[in-house]
Amino acid sequence: MTRTARLALCLLLASPAALAQDEDEGGAEGSSGSGSIDDLLGSIPEIQDQAPADAEPPPPPPEATFPEYTKQVNKALLQSWAPKKKALKDPKAESRFTLEVDAEGQITGVRPLSLSGDKHFDQSCLDAISATEAVPPPPPSLRGSASQGLVVVFPAAWAIKKAGG
Repeated sequence: MTRTARLALCLLLASPAALAQDEDEGGAEGSSGSGSIDDLLGSIPEIQDQAPADAEPPPPPPEATFPEYTKQVNKALLQSWAPKKKALKDPKAESRFTLEVDAEGQITGVRPLSLSGDKHFDQSCLDAISATEAVPPPPPSLRGSASQGLVVVFPAAWAIKKAGG
C-alpha cells in the first residue's frame, strides 16, 4: 500500500495507531516527523461552496390547482377502497361524494352527490372515506375551497381493474 493510500485510509478511519504505524515505517518523508492528525488535516485544501452566498434560493414549486388537488385527494381515497366482489356487479357503477377538508387534511364533512344505487357498492365507498384518516392537506391558496367541498369519484371500473379482473 502506498503512503498516500495509507494516509487516506488513516484519515477515513481516524485511527491514531495507524498513523503511528505509518511513521514507524519511515513515512515522514521531508516532514519534521510529527505526522499528527492536525498536520494532515491542515494540509487538506478548503472546499469552496458551490453557490455564492448572495445567490437567491430556488423558487418554491407551483401550488396545485384545485383540479390537481382534487385528484390527489381522490387517489388517497381510492388507495383505501377495497370493495368486495358482490359490490362490483356493475362495472359502470359509480358513486360521487362531496368532501369537506380542513387545513390539516382532515375530512370534516361528507355528502353524497350521486350514488350508484347498489347499497354494497355505496357502503364500500363510505367505508373507504371512513378508513382514510387524512388526505393530503390543501395548499394555502385552496384551503377555503377545500373546506367548502370537493368532489371525489369511486368508479367500479377502477376497482375491477385494480382487482385484476
